[in-house]
Formats: sequence, C-alpha cells, structure tokens
Amino acid sequence: IDADHEGLENATLAQVCVTELGRRGLADFYNSRGNLHCLVASAIAGCSYEEALARKKSGDKAFADGPYQCAKYLNFGRPGGAGWRKLQFIAKQMGHLDWTEAETKAYIAAHARAVPDLQAYLDWVSRRPQDSRGYQVQIPGTSIMRRGITYCSACNNGFQALGAVVQIHV
Repeated sequence: IDADHEGLENATLAQVCVTELGRRGLADFYNSRGNLHCLVASAIAGCSYEEALARKKSGDKAFADGPYQCAKYLNFGRPGGAGWRKLQFIAKQMGHLDWTEAETKAYIAAHARAVPDLQAYLDWVSRRPQDSRGYQVQIPGTSIMRRGITYCSACNNGFQALGAVVQIHV
C-alpha cells in the first residue's frame, strides 16, 4: 500500500512547531490555505506575498523558473536540516540550477525571514540531547526513542514520523 497526502510533511512540520515550540505562524498560514512556495518566493523576489500569488497565477515564466523554483528546493530541503552545500547540490542535480555559495546563503536567509517557525524548529532540533553517536529524539505519538542519528535525521524525524503515525491511523 502506498499513501501520499499532498502537503503532509509541511502540515506535520507546522504541527510540531505548535506542539513542541508553541509557535502557530506556520500552522495558521497552512490553515488559511497559504501557498508556502509563493511565500518563500516573495522573500526571494523582494515582493509582497500577494504579488507572488498573482505572478504565479498569471503564469509568469520568469517567476516560476526563478524565485518559485528556488522556493521549492528550500521548502523541501531546509526542514530536513539541509545546509547551503546540500541545497546547492540538490538544486544542481534536480533542477540544473547553478547557485553560487552567496546565492544559496541568500536564499536560505530569505527562507528564514519568510518562515521563522522553521528556523525556530531547526534551532530546537540542534538543542536535542546527543551522545557520542549522535542525536536522541522521540518518535511523535509513541514512546520510541531513536538514538545515534545525524542532525538531518533528527530534523526529519519530528515531522516525517508524525506523518507516518497519521497515515497509519487514516
């Protein structure tokens, strides 16, 4: 059986931000049916969210191929803890985009401005307990602890594991 719920990981990330951090910004944005790619693209393009939505809806190719495409890689990579080198690699391999180090870091900064709950989440993960083998994190909705995992695995754990628990109960 294969189940894919569109936007599940973004929604579960928002829920972890509410549950663990008491931050509602991302959850309220999703509950208002906001477009996260347009939100981040607006920060990259230096325009309002409303203008980004209008440009996306109008089929503006420069916007779709530029800021909007960049936003997609950021929105899928940053929650998992991807740094600038990993994002640069992903953009090159998957999107044939040649981001410089400076561009990649500027995109990450724009993403942090647009989605402050995510930066708070990444900071929270970095403060999770560690031992000599790596991070220790609990799988949401269970008493199961994962030990000895990497930073990126610890980042992904919160929202991906919650998504798995949700899908089991659907």
